[in-house]
Amino acid sequence: MWILIKAQRLGKAVLSNTHASVEDYITDKQEGLLVLPGDIAGYKKAIINLLTNKELRKFFEKKTTERSKELTYDAFLRKLSDLCHDML
Repeated sequence: MWILIKAQRLGKAVLSNTHASVEDYITDKQEGLLVLPGDIAGYKKAIINLLTNKELRKFFEKKTTERSKELTYDAFLRKLSDLCHDML
């Protein structure tokens, strides 16, 4: 999972398989493309799409940079603190 977060912090569009833990960090067609595990044709199509569609890639890169700010330790601490505060 850390490789996905590192890619996001670098502002890279992400291509990965759909999996519950991946979907906690990447939203399909927002920060990148998610493909069903084992879907070779889907991977091929997604790779070609990212390589040839510069606007789409730039959109993903912008979104993933924004999303990565929510995945820091500081952001986690703020959310946890807010949650604890709300519970009290």
